[in-house]
Amino acid sequence: MSDLDEFPVVTEKAESYLNERQLLDYRAEREDCLEWLLTFGKKPNEVVGYAPGTVKPRCYRMDRFYRYVWDHEEGYTVNLSHDHADSWMDHLARRDVSATDKRNCMKSLLMLYKWLHHERGLAEWEPEFRFSADTSTQPRSISRERSDELSVMQHSNMGRYRRTTTSHRPNAIAGSGTSLNDSRNRKRM
Repeated sequence: MSDLDEFPVVTEKAESYLNERQLLDYRAEREDCLEWLLTFGKKPNEVVGYAPGTVKPRCYRMDRFYRYVWDHEEGYTVNLSHDHADSWMDHLARRDVSATDKRNCMKSLLMLYKWLHHERGLAEWEPEFRFSADTSTQPRSISRERSDELSVMQHSNMGRYRRTTTSHRPNAIAGSGTSLNDSRNRKRM
């Protein structure tokens, strides 16, 4: 058994749902799942597990999914079905959260159902739809050379910015030390 002390096996929120017997059952279920994910999860046939840094944040999302199921079933269960997963995906689609959060929840669910398939005999689950990555916040990739150029420009302009008087700072033209208004007035003359 791996050391699972660093993983949220049972969260406080989940614990608040459960009586003593359910808590023991849920803990055993989660430990089995986490052990398998860390040992076999990525490529079960090659005995390649997921990295702890991948599993840990997904533990919280899986736990959130279990609590969602308990709310909808009006009680504790670890007998998850494809209907539960489909319902969760529909729920996520309607939530006002980032596409990245939705995608991360979906990945956690896929991971959980992969374990259920391999270890509990549940048929493979494939979502009816998938959440795409939120590309609006992803930085464009730039070359190392261009990155160095931008860094030099940024640092050299900071010195000029600091040397301008406070009244000219909001309108300072990079590199000139004069205000934008002064520049415009000279062009009119």
